[in-house]
Amino acid sequence: MCPLRWLSDHSGMTTAPLTTARTDGTPAGRPNPKRVFITGGTGVLGTAVLPALIAAGHEVVMATHPDSSAENHDGTTSLAVSIFDRHALGHVLEGTDVILHLATHVPTGASAVEPSVWHENDMLRADATAALVDAAIDSDVTTFVYPSICFVYADGGSTWLRAGAPLDPAAVLDSTLVAEREVARFAAHAERRGVVLRLGSLYGPSSAGTRASLLAAARGGPALPGPGEAYTPTLWEADAGAALAAAVDASSGVYDIVDDDPLPRAAVNDLYHRAVGRQPTGTRPPSGDGLAGTALGFLLRSHRITNSSFRQTTGWGPSVASVADAVDALGGIAKEALHALTHDSDGSPTTTTPGG
Repeated sequence: MCPLRWLSDHSGMTTAPLTTARTDGTPAGRPNPKRVFITGGTGVLGTAVLPALIAAGHEVVMATHPDSSAENHDGTTSLAVSIFDRHALGHVLEGTDVILHLATHVPTGASAVEPSVWHENDMLRADATAALVDAAIDSDVTTFVYPSICFVYADGGSTWLRAGAPLDPAAVLDSTLVAEREVARFAAHAERRGVVLRLGSLYGPSSAGTRASLLAAARGGPALPGPGEAYTPTLWEADAGAALAAAVDASSGVYDIVDDDPLPRAAVNDLYHRAVGRQPTGTRPPSGDGLAGTALGFLLRSHRITNSSFRQTTGWGPSVASVADAVDALGGIAKEALHALTHDSDGSPTTTTPGG
């Protein structure tokens, strides 16, 4: 599970139904296929949303690094452009209907506790979003979709939270609220829609965080550190992709995208240990004191969040209701992760063991 992968009453956007939808999350009465411009198309979110967009008949254009060459593959077109250059973006966005700004650079590993390593991610959220919004306003783009993160909320204990609940962003999350305000600026123009999806912590087969959590559980340690009673907002990565696809036709607003049934951290840890067939070595998860006071201290909060607003507006619903429904899938991911850890690239065993 990747715990890092974000103003409702502060954004100036409202949440009001625009389209109806079928129970599979596909809006009924979908307009004609759209031209969709995506940043971060090769990341976890891009990989998750592309199949749904292509299946819906949309024309997908993915931004690539300016030094890359434009190419077409897998039903998409890749165009080389700097997403910080509003003038270059203006040319690329000609004929575009929708922007999905998915690009991030969330730091991983031990260094992530240091605010300084978040600079590139902050630029992608704040500066790139501003450039994209400027270019979109000057073009024919009608919809701007941005995936934010639900960790911007204050600790809610066991209270159900939704957009409009008090915010208490950590310093490294300020940039995602800057991006949300940029989306609101876009939506303030006539006949423009800005959609912010505050995503839960992603887990699934493409998530490096999921594999790391499973390997930690395989060693007998906690998948997630922190207070066992604190609720963890989770989201199966394929459901994140389906939500992003549904957002193409959603009305302007800030929406929370999470599993139906967020679980306390202790329950999530138990399920991860069940997935790897291992009993935890301790009696309870560590308190997370190592994260307290760092850039990642927000991960220790309790966020019991509901997805009801987006479900009611678009008809989207997660295929995985909670981590409890993903134990078998997590077990398969764990087997692959353990095999990769204990075998060389040619398949031969190494001397490394999960406990080593």
